[in-house]
Amino acid sequence: MRTERHQRQARHAGAEAQAGAPTPDFDSQALDRLRRQGGDRLLREIVAVFLEDAPKRIRSGRAGAEGSDLDRTRRAAHSLKSSAGTLGALRLQAVSEHIESLAAKRRKAAVVELLDDWEAAFAGASRRLKAVAGPDDR
Repeated sequence: MRTERHQRQARHAGAEAQAGAPTPDFDSQALDRLRRQGGDRLLREIVAVFLEDAPKRIRSGRAGAEGSDLDRTRRAAHSLKSSAGTLGALRLQAVSEHIESLAAKRRKAAVVELLDDWEAAFAGASRRLKAVAGPDDR
């Protein structure tokens, strides 16, 4: 359930990432929307699931790229792009979108060059999500 403004931000962030320009890291309003829709507890649960799942996706994407299974990388990047966007992690969403596009075009070397950026974007998103969502008390 993304707003038109959020979709424009994501497209802009993706275009900047592909052009090598700086991308805004985070859209706190995305978390505010989730909080309004489901409350603090649901937000914490969503963030906790994301923080548990995202590293697995990145590892899978890295393994795919390093092992020449770019379809695996594309699928991992696609999934992470979507969930990052929902949580407002714009930089992670943009890098994931770029990797997804390059993997679909079979550009292995370009994908491999972005793998460390992908992990760094996740690390930044992770820090921000933990700070904003607060502790998980499931």
